[in-house]
Amino acid sequence: MPPPSAPAAPFRSAADRAPIPPATRKGGKGKWIAGGIALLLVVLYNVGSGDKPVIEENACESAFDLGTQAVTSGDLAAARTQALRASAECGDKERAKVNTLQRAIAAAEKTDNACQRNFRSIDGLLQDSRPGRARAGLNELTAACSNKPEAEALRTRLEATQESIKAALADVRSALDARDQAQARAALAKLTGLNRDEPSLNQLKWEVDALDAAAAAAAQPAPPAEVFMPGAVPVPRAPSQVQEPAAPRAPTAPTASGTQDAGAAQRTSMATMFLRDAEQALLQRKFDAAKTYVESARRADPNNPQLDSMMQQIRDRERQMLQEETTIR
Repeated sequence: MPPPSAPAAPFRSAADRAPIPPATRKGGKGKWIAGGIALLLVVLYNVGSGDKPVIEENACESAFDLGTQAVTSGDLAAARTQALRASAECGDKERAKVNTLQRAIAAAEKTDNACQRNFRSIDGLLQDSRPGRARAGLNELTAACSNKPEAEALRTRLEATQESIKAALADVRSALDARDQAQARAALAKLTGLNRDEPSLNQLKWEVDALDAAAAAAAQPAPPAEVFMPGAVPVPRAPSQVQEPAAPRAPTAPTASGTQDAGAAQRTSMATMFLRDAEQALLQRKFDAAKTYVESARRADPNNPQLDSMMQQIRDRERQMLQEETTIR
């Protein structure tokens, strides 16, 4: 009798015979979740601990940038405020930025102090009626000083002063041409108050003084002519009666300067006006006044060709009138 056979093994498919993966093993998924949570906590911890240095660095940079901009724009008060802020916000690694900002502020303060001294000096020159020197001071300013508002204000004042000087100078000329003594002297005083360094000031003063002297001579009455009776012996007068009043002396012409051509033209013009006044005085038989005008013209323009002829006309007319009155007597 054959031996009994062994029991047949149960049928298993290929999928059943594959090894079981680790992920499907009991407890594997929980371990991955716990590891992810731990990694997230580490990252969050590191990020949180690094926030403070980043914020501090940003504040330091902001203070440095704002302070530098304030120095560039000339707002030193704002620059000093940002320097204090940078000193408080910047750490040891950023200390070089704080030092750089402080040095820039110190240099800007030094420059500003120099500018302010120059501004005060120019302002004093304007108040002292010396616009020419004030103009030179403005031209010598550095670029940093020249761009400041104070410099622009000084330039505006100087331009207004120069316009006033031109107007006063024109008023003096107009008054001299019109023979207006009072107006000429008032305009000359205004011009002197505006510009003590005016190049033509001495010449104008001389012309105004000469105009006053000529007007004073013209205001004197004509002296009585000598009258002789036919056959009568003239009786000499007392010295006080014979002596004629001295004609007022016109001021001496000023010394020639760099504007010699302009001065010569002015003196020629003055001489021409004095000669016209001499002609008018001659027509009115004011011989002394006419002679005074001729002498004033001679001082203004010694080489004028009309001087000698005009003086000869005055003498001839004076002698003619004396002869006519003597003949009538």
